[in-house]
Amino acid sequence: MRRRHHSLALQVAFLATAFCIVSTHLACAAAAKGAPPKATKATANRGDVSFAKEAVGSIPNGWQIAETNGKGTAAKWEIAEDPSAPNGPKVVAVTANENSGGTFNLLIAKQPALKDVFVSVTVKAVAGKEDQGGGPIWRVKDANNYYVARWNPLETNLRLYYVMDGKRVQLASVEKIKAEPNAWHRISVSHAGNNIIAWFDGKKIVETKDSTLTDTGTVGLWVKADGRSEFAKFRARVPAAATAAKGSPRKPAASPLKDNPMTLAELPPAVKATLDAAGKGGKVGEIVKVTRGEKVVRYEVDVAVDGTSHEIQIGPGGELLRGLPGAATGQPKASGGKRKTGETAKKAKE
Repeated sequence: MRRRHHSLALQVAFLATAFCIVSTHLACAAAAKGAPPKATKATANRGDVSFAKEAVGSIPNGWQIAETNGKGTAAKWEIAEDPSAPNGPKVVAVTANENSGGTFNLLIAKQPALKDVFVSVTVKAVAGKEDQGGGPIWRVKDANNYYVARWNPLETNLRLYYVMDGKRVQLASVEKIKAEPNAWHRISVSHAGNNIIAWFDGKKIVETKDSTLTDTGTVGLWVKADGRSEFAKFRARVPAAATAAKGSPRKPAASPLKDNPMTLAELPPAVKATLDAAGKGGKVGEIVKVTRGEKVVRYEVDVAVDGTSHEIQIGPGGELLRGLPGAATGQPKASGGKRKTGETAKKAKE
């Protein structure tokens, strides 16, 4: 009898485990069926959002307009065209804004919901007498509760805040940021646990801690008062630090080598040499991403030349896959063979 009871207990345990596995699978399947629209789906899956297929004049799919301390006339957010955009020409922009004072203009992604997050966006301050610039928001519970990192060229600073019940509280400020207004600049933030790190144009500028908002939340964009700004190259994902802390194994396939921008010192010499030549003396704004499979296959770097941002792509051996107009593509083989260019060089590496 005792043996039969033990056998029955094992069967029950097995069935319970099987039920949990099937339930989890069904939940994932249900989530897949209810996948958010294009822009937000990209955010959830890979972290990068493209507005390329959105219609000019429309609100991007999967996003919603909101206000903190609104006064009745919401700013107009829409897809616009700007040939100078780093991955343009389509951007999301505040094209009309009559607000002032303590009104914060928001564009919020409906999904995904993240607690630990790396969020990054390129911003161009177009206009605004009272306020300019803006930046990303994260751990967004609603229009009155979230974190924000914003750059303001009128004040020449970048500040971190949390907004709780509609009231904004400053966490940190970096002053005397020399950045050309009406040019593209990247703001990146990593928030893991209570630790917050911010970068501006690829340079780490501030690190602080805060535990005010501890729940998961969505992400979005923020502009204050009468500011009119454009945004491009938006990305949001779980930061590497949070993944490592949970003990999850790193999967090299189709994932960035680092979530935060790399430094020039971290680039292999061959890649650095190609960047120097292909950039034609331009200012390196950010090492955007290092994509890899079993080995590194592509470095993507933003370089600003005459106020215009260009994305340069370099292979692991220093071969130039994409450069500025007129730049040579490819590097000679070590044996002194013929130079391979463009797609030929890329296929040879694969």
